Amino acid sequence: RLDREEVFRLAAHLLRAFDHDKELTEEEVHLTQERLVQQLDLDHDSLISFEEFFPWYSQVAEQHWRLQHGEQEREEEEESR
Repeated sequence: RLDREEVFRLAAHLLRAFDHDKELTEEEVHLTQERLVQQLDLDHDSLISFEEFFPWYSQVAEQHWRLQHGEQEREEEEESR
């Protein structure tokens, strides 16, 4: 199980990793952290279980993978022209 602070650290890391082109303010990071905890804590026990966390993380990881690979494919196409 992840507690609130662990989810906050994870969210901050993911935001900065995924939005590396955009400089996020501390307020933007904090608001996103709060929203994420509210979204994931389905049983409102202030802990995020694996069952609550995994579906969200799988979706985010897939989106990030597609974004990264889509960008690489576009760059390769542009280079070959």
